[in-house]
Amino acid sequence: MARGELHIQLAVNYADDEKFEEVSRSARLLYVDSLCTAKELLNDGIFSRAKARKLMYPERPSVADKAAAELVAAGLWRWDEERKVFVIAAWLKRNKSRSQIEQDRQEAEEAAIRGNHQRWHVERGRTDTKCRLCKEDPSPPGSGTRSPSRSGLRNPTESPETETETETETETRTKPPVAPRAANRPPEPPADHDGAPGPAEALVTEWINSCHRHPPRRVIEDLGRLVLEMLGDRIDPDDIRRGIRMWQAKGSNPRTLPSFVNQVMNSRPANVVAMRPSTTDDRVNDFVSAGRRLQALHDQQQNDTRELTS
Repeated sequence: MARGELHIQLAVNYADDEKFEEVSRSARLLYVDSLCTAKELLNDGIFSRAKARKLMYPERPSVADKAAAELVAAGLWRWDEERKVFVIAAWLKRNKSRSQIEQDRQEAEEAAIRGNHQRWHVERGRTDTKCRLCKEDPSPPGSGTRSPSRSGLRNPTESPETETETETETETRTKPPVAPRAANRPPEPPADHDGAPGPAEALVTEWINSCHRHPPRRVIEDLGRLVLEMLGDRIDPDDIRRGIRMWQAKGSNPRTLPSFVNQVMNSRPANVVAMRPSTTDDRVNDFVSAGRRLQALHDQQQNDTRELTS
């Protein structure tokens, strides 16, 4: 299951619901496709007639209209005459509306901003002129005063009832409450030693922005610490950036980052070979020199023989 994918809750025996007794297989497939599409588009379970026909493609429009009529007759869909659209009957009873989802996202972002402000500014006694909360909070840095309460946020210990979703109104099945999730996202990368944004924070932020989802806090802390150490050793930020890319592509432990940076700095391309004299050329030259010496010795012997016989 890939990260970031959307899913719907659908009971494996959903077709046993009494509302599906008179519904054809084509209509059931249209119903399931409509659930997936509504989840993806956040459209509150609303479909135009053209959209319903598109979900049934490559079937003919008349087949799609017939399947939609079956769902309306069974009470799974309803027809809104005023807006001229189909509506999944139980969608908003089993799922949050688009406005609720957007409100939850805004509250989560605000909680993350306040958490980061508390961790990196209030607790460390620093002030960031770009931080909205640093401008709003009248307490002096380092006073240990917590940030203003997160008004409007739901209690993280409250867990809503989770239902096994068939998107019908005939039966509601509940599961035990799940463990609450933290409202805060992992913290942002640490600032440099002087508290102002610098090369280390820029490198770590660049890496975070390239990730598909926000990395865990421990990984960010390990990476930020190593980047600060390497910058303290006067390593070129471009070499560190290239090392981070190699490490990210490899998926290794963050503590191995220095080895990737060292590879970027000191490794040679595989096709580069040090130049050295050819031993074959040396042997050929030796044979040629020996041949010339033998020829000179032979010529000298012939001259001596001619002188003796003359």
